[in-house]
Amino acid sequence: MTRLLGVALVLLWGVTVEAETTTVQVGGLSIAVPAPVGFYEVSSISPPTWKLALGATPPASRLLAVFVDESDLGRVVKGEPGVMASYMFLQVPRETEMEDLSAAEFRQVDMAVEQQQAEVLAQAKAKYGPLIDRVAGAAGEYFRVSVG
Repeated sequence: MTRLLGVALVLLWGVTVEAETTTVQVGGLSIAVPAPVGFYEVSSISPPTWKLALGATPPASRLLAVFVDESDLGRVVKGEPGVMASYMFLQVPRETEMEDLSAAEFRQVDMAVEQQQAEVLAQAKAKYGPLIDRVAGAAGEYFRVSVG
């Protein structure tokens, strides 16, 4: 049985895995989570970043790890605030943390989450895409550059 790891990685676009891993505790199990290429886990080395991530974590979820991209790593290590243009929070829903699933059941959950994420992205693009295009066009005209 595979424990349900209901993990949400924020801003996870075309991830390829590199060698470094972070070990998290979920449902009494230790799980090694590979860091996405170009991202670094900073929970233990940056308490301010961890605190920021905790504040952005919904009460129904438990924060497991915080990843920042290469451009923020130097700032975060020095104790400076990161720009946080690209970041990822690894979370688990508290209510499902102790549930057991078979591999087939886990694949079903995984596919459902992937479908939901695609729907949310499509809705956001439909709702905000035209606004973003207008703002980009106005900025391009103002600065006399091609945007888009």
